[in-house]
Amino acid sequence: MKKFFKKFKELKPVKWLVFQFNSIWNHFHWKKVIKEANELHQKTGKRYYVIPTVNKCIVVNNDWLKLYNKSQKKNKQPTLTHKQLTEMAYYDTGRGNLRRIV
Repeated sequence: MKKFFKKFKELKPVKWLVFQFNSIWNHFHWKKVIKEANELHQKTGKRYYVIPTVNKCIVVNNDWLKLYNKSQKKNKQPTLTHKQLTEMAYYDTGRGNLRRIV
């Protein structure tokens, strides 16, 4: 890890500053997205996933997956399964208030 930062410290000061800014911004963005997912989970009790997009992360649930698959079928594109969504997710909330009925 020290070699990694040493390599970046050898860069010009402007590039080093941009690298530091992006690291800090990504940290705060990550905290914000996780907080949003947990708040939605507390309100609705559903399971939420944090998935990557082109330049940021978004919070989705199974309703989003249904709408996404519906639009993909219209355009004759491949769809996502629930297993692929869970594998792609960076973070997911708990399962909610599920109880096993005996």
